[in-house]
Amino acid sequence: MATSSGWSDMAASLQRNDTRSGLAGLVLYLSGKQNGRLSPETDMMLQKFLVPRISDEDSEGVIDWSRLRSPITYIDRINANHPAVLNIQTWSETVFPPGQMMELFDRLTGPKRSEYVPGDHASTEYGGLLGLPDTTWTSVFRWFDAYVAGTDTSITDEPPFVVRSRPGLQKEHFFASWAQAVGTPQRAYLGRGAGTDGTLGPATAPAWTTTIASNADTLANGGFPLTTYALEAFTGAPPTNFMVQIDRNLGAVWNQPNVPATTQIAGRFQAHLTVTPPAVTGTVIAYVYDVNELGVGSLISYIPYSWKHATPNRSFPVDLAFEPTEYTLGAGHHLSLVLDSKDPLFLDWNNVDGRTGIGSTAADPSWLDVPVRSAEPTAPTGGSR
Repeated sequence: MATSSGWSDMAASLQRNDTRSGLAGLVLYLSGKQNGRLSPETDMMLQKFLVPRISDEDSEGVIDWSRLRSPITYIDRINANHPAVLNIQTWSETVFPPGQMMELFDRLTGPKRSEYVPGDHASTEYGGLLGLPDTTWTSVFRWFDAYVAGTDTSITDEPPFVVRSRPGLQKEHFFASWAQAVGTPQRAYLGRGAGTDGTLGPATAPAWTTTIASNADTLANGGFPLTTYALEAFTGAPPTNFMVQIDRNLGAVWNQPNVPATTQIAGRFQAHLTVTPPAVTGTVIAYVYDVNELGVGSLISYIPYSWKHATPNRSFPVDLAFEPTEYTLGAGHHLSLVLDSKDPLFLDWNNVDGRTGIGSTAADPSWLDVPVRSAEPTAPTGGSR
């Protein structure tokens, strides 16, 4: 079998860190209504999912409903049949993010292959549907040649985990697994900085605090499903932002020094922060940008985080695990971490127009871990593309 832009865990796809992917849910609901016939249960659950202030009970109901419709729930039964599974996913997938499909790949015990490429949901298939050369459809045909027709088994000679790095149209790299591809975390500590922006550096910084608006957006955002990243499938270029235009009164920015040489990022960014909430419920969204010499930032990754039962003005630690990615940071560029509190992609839990505190202490410093791969893999032996 072959799957492209699919899900293995619907619950993990629709909600991350207590934050619902509202526009992804809306895309599923509207496309189902327009192009199919939703069952009464599915119609009801997706409507519940889109309620702005969903109750804890309804939220648990949607999660339980989602798990029953997730292949990962039935992984033992799938493995009992020993299917040959090809999965193709995009790094910038706004509907079914890449991490949940990697878990499926790891747990499958039969013949398997997984490919990760630039683009968004279903965008890598467009060229093939128009009759143009398309690597996604080429892989599907080769997979079926090997495991259905038995006419060409060259794909089985290649390492089963294939990645194309962002940005640009880079060559594919082959690994035995995603774990083999992942780089070593390099920790950058968040510092207050001398100006309006903070710093990302190798040494811990003195204790500091800052605030962001608790119910206001900045120009930093994760894009719009099916549109923002569609062109990335053809050009490899992520969405960009002129970083000086991000309102520092509404959000906060931390900048790394320029890197002296090309740096290969492979894995999950991880971040640790201390947050002081102004209300019982709230949301923050973190973004990581690649910023060039002109101050133009290319979005690498983002992740939301919400709280629903906090004590106002009492600080708590927040740990963020971004979606996995593969990205080439050019020489002379630097990473920027941006925090704000709203994004069109997500149904946030902000309900007051106050200020959310962000801080770091000597005992519990704030940091960003950057997964850096030091060496490139060798080309595969055997089959060809």
